[in-house]
Amino acid sequence: MTSLPRVQPNLHVRLHACCGWCLLLLAARPDAQAAAAVPSAAELQAQVETAIRSHAATFAVPAGAYNFSSDNFNISGASGLRIEGAGAMLWFSETAGVNISNSDSLHISGLSIDYSNLRRTRSGIPAVTYNLLNCSDVISEDITIYKAPFFSVTAFNGGGGHVFRRFRLPNDTTVDPKSGRTIDPWPHERDAFHFTD
Repeated sequence: MTSLPRVQPNLHVRLHACCGWCLLLLAARPDAQAAAAVPSAAELQAQVETAIRSHAATFAVPAGAYNFSSDNFNISGASGLRIEGAGAMLWFSETAGVNISNSDSLHISGLSIDYSNLRRTRSGIPAVTYNLLNCSDVISEDITIYKAPFFSVTAFNGGGGHVFRRFRLPNDTTVDPKSGRTIDPWPHERDAFHFTD
């Protein structure tokens, strides 16, 4: 018996009988969702702002890399919103980061945060990496911060009641590919969590 050729897993396959004894293999186009483009960082910012204004219950961040450069990813005025970002990597530089303000009953999950071209000092550079300002009852889970130029997580003012689940701040993420040794033993320059009020 002759085996059928291997087909890429994301293709829809249809088999048709041909002449009563052979099979004709037709491959359809790849799934449209698999080919969907990842929005730019600016587009993602606009989409989140729209979700907040429209009082959406959930907002899914498409998996992919988002280069915010020196701009913050701002989540402001959210209430009762669930932001799901499994597979989303947010890249920042200089003093930018995720800035959550004036929000309550917010649930954020799945984001990863990293920096490119980060200038290193012994005392750090005052910056926003994951900041909660004037917020209450924010749940943050399955979030990883690979580097932070200053305090990794900050919370100022607000009512508190924040919850952190499976929140990772790895300390050995910058490794020399040749030697396997850690290049930067302190990717988080200052406090892991720095809260007031």
